[in-house]
Amino acid sequence: MVALLFLLLPFLASCEEQEGGKGARLEPPRPETRQLAAFLDGREERLSFRLLDDPSLPFTTYIPAGWRQEPYATELGRGVRLAGQALTGERGEQPQGGQQPEIELDLFSFAPGVTRQQAEETLQQVVNRLGKNKRYEEDRPSWTLAHYGLQSGKLGSASLGQHRDRYYYIVERSDLGPAFNNWQEIRRLVFDQWRWRDSGEPFPGGSSGPELAKIDMIDEMNGWALSPGQVLRTADGGRTWRDVTPQGASWSDRYTEISYIRGSSFLDAQTARLAVWHDGEPSIKVWATADGGSTWRQAPVPARSAGVDMDFVNNRDGWLLVHQGAATGSEAVDVFRTTDGGNNWTRVSGAGTEDYRPAPGNLPFGGGKTGIGFADPATGWVSGYAPAQGALWLYVTRDGGITWEEERGLRLPPAYRESEAETLPPRFFDARRGVLPVVFWYAGTNMVFYSTKDGGRTWSAGQAVATSPSGPPVYDFSDLRHGWVWHEEEAKLFRTADGGASWQALTPQPSLAGLRQLEFVSPEKGWALLAAGTGTRVLRTGDGGMTWTPIEWELER
Repeated sequence: MVALLFLLLPFLASCEEQEGGKGARLEPPRPETRQLAAFLDGREERLSFRLLDDPSLPFTTYIPAGWRQEPYATELGRGVRLAGQALTGERGEQPQGGQQPEIELDLFSFAPGVTRQQAEETLQQVVNRLGKNKRYEEDRPSWTLAHYGLQSGKLGSASLGQHRDRYYYIVERSDLGPAFNNWQEIRRLVFDQWRWRDSGEPFPGGSSGPELAKIDMIDEMNGWALSPGQVLRTADGGRTWRDVTPQGASWSDRYTEISYIRGSSFLDAQTARLAVWHDGEPSIKVWATADGGSTWRQAPVPARSAGVDMDFVNNRDGWLLVHQGAATGSEAVDVFRTTDGGNNWTRVSGAGTEDYRPAPGNLPFGGGKTGIGFADPATGWVSGYAPAQGALWLYVTRDGGITWEEERGLRLPPAYRESEAETLPPRFFDARRGVLPVVFWYAGTNMVFYSTKDGGRTWSAGQAVATSPSGPPVYDFSDLRHGWVWHEEEAKLFRTADGGASWQALTPQPSLAGLRQLEFVSPEKGWALLAAGTGTRVLRTGDGGMTWTPIEWELER
């Protein structure tokens, strides 16, 4: 007998109690089968999975189609035992006799009212039946480890968790050897597909897909997304995404991290542009597509930068704000312009270290720059911040970016005349109507949205709305009147229907904890991008943010 580790991990994942009725099935219907991509023995294979949907269990998930399934019940709850081949893949080693190694998975949900002590004692009994054990504690705040000796050639783990008003445990065992790494891949897929019936939430630490850094929806059906090394496109509202990443060594060998995509612009369902740069390259490259990602072309920009902000007002006129390096309270930038859709780029202005007190028409070196936004081919703004009270850092151009002057059309709200502030790039819905977000740090962190109906010649300030004090603000406007701001600590979604003149606090169901991005295309329809374990989740609303439904999205290859 070889003594091997058997880990007891009572992580008690804190899926906090949320408002709303318990037991209601918020999770949308799921298909009976799915084809999922798994990496077995170093190569990708498409595997058939079937839905595990036992009404007596509080969750659903997908398991390999060939697995055996045995439901069972005790006086404390109900569970299901799963077993099947470890799926070594076409190139995996086979044990003698041609029999593939087996894996076993036991999923058990305690009934509401069972205490944590009862749950721990029950799991301890299960573990004891599997082998002798010697338990020890480690000085870690939320984990308890125990070692167990199992039968030769086996490795197992057990975990105890909590979801709302009930506890659950997971016990898994697999053969060592060539099957183990493949089991880890199958295990990942099973738990990534796990959804709680009452909320549609994933298993703690799981995700609904790979990490997405940004989504940009054009309308209710069409949109774009960025993930590490990939450009994705959807034509069905985000349920399926097609990989439209530029092909060839000029992209795939270099831009494997999301950080290498320095800026992006998605004008419509067919038109996208990406500014990319890898350390050591002589210039930024702007990749562009006009056919939904089927083909791409690239053009060099004579600059190097770890940060690029991009804005296009039509298929011809666009700008890049290239960040060249920051000092305390200051930053050098270059402004590039194209008038042919990105085939050629020309530097039209900038702010270098010599421009701390700029000559008339130049951007100043002083102040950090947060972005660039244009209303039409002539009129645009560079936003930013400076460590000064009672002033807004914002510069405007009326000749396409050649010359700049301080924007003096914004009046500070009386409550924030002694506050430090940061302006963010304006967003225009047409050449005349747009909103300008401003963050104020005074008596908390608040946002005020300025609106214009005359192309930025005059601006009107709305009412302040509280936002999260940590991290970048999460907000969106679908038009001049309808907007949303998220407050992570309060778990509130603030909504306006009058351009920010007033705000309504919503408690979204389920919670949007971990929200990274909001993306609305109308007053009712929007998407939310949430952090989830090592990946992200995408949710959709059809009622303006009151209720949200997780999207079971798939990646087409």
